[in-house]
Amino acid sequence: MKKYFFVLFISLFVFGNLLADEPFRKHRFDTFKVLPMNENSIVFVGNSITDMHCWTEAFGNDSRIINRGNSGALSSEILANAESYIHGKPAKVFLMIGTNDFNTSTDKEIVDNIEETIKYMQRRSPRTEIYIESILPSTNNRNLARITGANEAIQRMLAKYPSVTYIDLYTKLIGKIDNPNSNDYSCDKLHLTAASYQIWCETIKQYLGKDIQISYPQNTLQLQTYAQNTGSHGMRSTYFSVLPVNPNDILFFGDEMVKNGEWQELLGNPNIKNRGTGWGYEGTSGDIIPVVNANVNATFSHNKVSPRRILVYTGTNTVNSGEIEKAKREYKELIQNIKTKAPKTRIFVLSLMPTNMNACNEHIKEFNSWLKDFAKETDNVSFININTPLSNSHGNINPIYFNNYNNYLTGMGYIKVAEILSKYIEHCHPISENEARKLHFNNSKRY
Repeated sequence: MKKYFFVLFISLFVFGNLLADEPFRKHRFDTFKVLPMNENSIVFVGNSITDMHCWTEAFGNDSRIINRGNSGALSSEILANAESYIHGKPAKVFLMIGTNDFNTSTDKEIVDNIEETIKYMQRRSPRTEIYIESILPSTNNRNLARITGANEAIQRMLAKYPSVTYIDLYTKLIGKIDNPNSNDYSCDKLHLTAASYQIWCETIKQYLGKDIQISYPQNTLQLQTYAQNTGSHGMRSTYFSVLPVNPNDILFFGDEMVKNGEWQELLGNPNIKNRGTGWGYEGTSGDIIPVVNANVNATFSHNKVSPRRILVYTGTNTVNSGEIEKAKREYKELIQNIKTKAPKTRIFVLSLMPTNMNACNEHIKEFNSWLKDFAKETDNVSFININTPLSNSHGNINPIYFNNYNNYLTGMGYIKVAEILSKYIEHCHPISENEARKLHFNNSKRY
């Protein structure tokens, strides 16, 4: 009886977290709907384990490779949003899904959703090569035996689809991700460090094409640096610590808003690299400016090259809580750190976006005014106002650009921000609002 109530408690806890996380997932799914792809695209689809990774950078910054991972995603949600992964008739789709379903679905339901996704993709884009990646080992509120059984069920189902390739990553990473005595491959026994992603990339390289190269160095395990705590932010920082930075690169540092923008695609510039982190509003509860600063340290831990541009967006939670002086102090420290690490780089600081809370908007207005003056007084730093274009006539969020008043940008919100940023970055070809609306309409339909 005690075991029953424990399992029930865990299930309710996980289900509650999924509901709380739903606005985040919806805003990222909405972003996918405004992003074009074509017959050369290689699409990575899945949950946070896919979402957290820098896939384009991991394979030579090849813009054919695009990330459609969504943290917290369920197999049913992947099926519901399948059109946004396949609308451009891409060359290949790599799908990993299932680990988030274990407390809410049976193995049969997981397998059925994967099968329905395969059938949908094959019907809509018969030439697309589909690769199903095994569910990874995890002991974070998960059972290895259950994962093994689900993977076996997936393989039995795939016997009906000879053109679909199954990739066994479970065997490659068992004993590493789940190792209770080491954080080398995973800190929480679910999400991954750079060392795990290197193994993943090496395993799938044979399916990508001979012209695609892996950016991870062979000694990634020895080089990877934890810039701060060993949670999800710390693991994401390990990728930043080993992936290369080049003189023509444009780095985006920041929180959830930065992390969940597919900026290279939004701006049509292959030199853009995303150094944002986190999911959930601003990425964490509490103060994230020091986390962003730590990611600067990770990025330049081995790299000594000054990129062409650095853009920064962070501070929402701290400012919204009324700790404006603290935010100013930490922001100054962040910019000074960037200037020390990349002395030749032009820095752009972005105003904070509006929120759906009037009191917080007053705090944001005060901080943005300070930030504009700070940029004016600081050499090689410029201010970009994204607040006004995203606001309505009362200074609150414009519902066109935000997801159901949850303070998350919609796909059209990201299109608007990209349009603004393109005026400050050379060689950008942003998606037009008309094109984005057409894509959103088509990708919202089920065929």
